[in-house]
Amino acid sequence: MVMFFLRQPRELFIHGCDFGGRSTRLTYWLTTLWLVLMFLVFEGFVNGLPVLLMRTGIPAGAGSLITGSIVGVVVGAFALLAVACIIPVLALHERRYRDTGLPGWLFWVWFAATIVFSGLGNGSLIQQILFLIDLVITLLPTDCVKTAVKRRQGAID
Repeated sequence: MVMFFLRQPRELFIHGCDFGGRSTRLTYWLTTLWLVLMFLVFEGFVNGLPVLLMRTGIPAGAGSLITGSIVGVVVGAFALLAVACIIPVLALHERRYRDTGLPGWLFWVWFAATIVFSGLGNGSLIQQILFLIDLVITLLPTDCVKTAVKRRQGAID
């Protein structure tokens, strides 16, 4: 399990442009965990570095130059990494929808609706409902939807 977790960043980029196939819950959520941890480390570094430099006693002028330079490099590197993750994360998300038994295009409908309703603000009720629907779908087990449809059709016949 630990080795699987450590391989997730590499797996994300290896299968980055693969919009076909499937992604299990474990793969999806471990990758999501990696992305969240990456963001938290970035936030901690950018917010903690100025405080750390002030506590070490670096003079204000020199501290500002050093802090600004280091934070600028880190922000630039993080921006490049974030841009590099866009397509692989979208592909992973579509594969996760397909793994549950839903068609892959349904993810793109959800994605388009999220973008359309993002103009209403992050706190809009419609946007919160869309994110809740996505959370439920990504938590479903493999072939959950297909199995449920087959059971329902078997009960009708």
